[in-house]
Amino acid sequence: MKKNNAKNSEDTIKKTPRTKKQKLNIALATIMFTGIIGSMATIPIVSTFFSSKQPKKNKSISDVAANTEIKEEISKKNNKKQVEIKLTKEIDASQLFNFEKEIAYKNIPSKNSKNVDEKVNSKIKLKQEFTFYTTGYKLKEFFNNKEATKVANLDWKKENEIQILNLDLVKRLNEFNKKPRPAGFEKLEFKNFIKEISNLKLSFTYSFKKNDSWYFYDTKNKLFGIEINNFFKQVKKFVEDKLSNKKITNEESNILISITKLKDKSKPLDKITIGINFKYDE
Repeated sequence: MKKNNAKNSEDTIKKTPRTKKQKLNIALATIMFTGIIGSMATIPIVSTFFSSKQPKKNKSISDVAANTEIKEEISKKNNKKQVEIKLTKEIDASQLFNFEKEIAYKNIPSKNSKNVDEKVNSKIKLKQEFTFYTTGYKLKEFFNNKEATKVANLDWKKENEIQILNLDLVKRLNEFNKKPRPAGFEKLEFKNFIKEISNLKLSFTYSFKKNDSWYFYDTKNKLFGIEINNFFKQVKKFVEDKLSNKKITNEESNILISITKLKDKSKPLDKITIGINFKYDE
């Protein structure tokens, strides 16, 4: 950061006589400013949020090795060996969001807008972003497109757990394999695809309506969201060590994300649950 070299000098202020018109304009401006401040004091927002420099959001809540387990069993249906690598990660929502900091949106949509559902009082926006190792395949462009952003309307009157994402990675890879590929590039097998995922970043925005205005909660400190690293490291090592020369079938892989609000709690959200699995038969 550059330091400002300030000179130790005194400013000279010249006082000039004011006319009656100038004095009247100053008095009116003072009255108007006082009225604005008084009305702003009744709005529960952080007024400096959009005008002040905010900390860069470059940190995350990450998974750990203990969140992942590997299970092996013999299927009763076909007598084949079934293997599942599964991540389960639960996060207290107050670790991510600052629920004491309500921030008003700058551009509040009109009630007459077609995009506004008057029945919706809260919603959550989820953006997922995959990082891949360099493979030559255009995986990043495909998996991080506009479909990677989801918005879920929340109705806590009906249920206390709401699923906001159910992503079938096997299905998405099949869609990717139907796209044109560079010469010499074969269709990706799923085991070779999943080991090329380096991490998954998940960012959330929780919005809610209060007194006909929309607000959101800022994330704490420098947190942008949640990052899944260790699970994909374990999957990569497992595939390279045990599946490189092995044929597998009936692959399944899903990313499930849900949010929970307990009815006896005052917090807007209680926890975020992330589940990811990679399952197959040998």
